Amino acid sequence: MTGENIWQGQGYDVSDAQKLAELVVEAWMNSPGHRENILRQEYTHLGVGGSQKSAPVKYGIWLSDQGILAAEPVSINQTQVAVGPGNYRLRLYFVASRQRNRISYIIYNGPQLVIK
Repeated sequence: MTGENIWQGQGYDVSDAQKLAELVVEAWMNSPGHRENILRQEYTHLGVGGSQKSAPVKYGIWLSDQGILAAEPVSINQTQVAVGPGNYRLRLYFVASRQRNRISYIIYNGPQLVIK
C-alpha cells in the first residue's frame, strides 16, 4: 500500500526546519484524512521531501537495480501507475526551462518504493 500526505504553505520561516516540521505534522494530525494515513498500520516506511520554489509536474517509476524506467513519466495529477512487484525509486520532474514547444526538466530521485 502507498499513501500520501502533502502540505503546502507560503511565508513560513524555512531556516528553522524543526519548527516548520512540527507545524506541518500538527496540521496533518488535525486533519482526519491525513491523520488516518499517518496512523495506518499497513504503512511501514516514510519518505519526506520539500521544495521551496516549485512543485514537480511529472513523476516516473525507476527500476533502481536495472537503471531503467519501469513506467514512463506521467502528470503529477495521475494517481495510479501500473508496475509489478519490485524495488523502485520515485523520480520527480521539475520544469527547468520552457522554450517554444520544448520543456527541459530537472529530475530528482524521490523515495525508494518496495511493491510486493
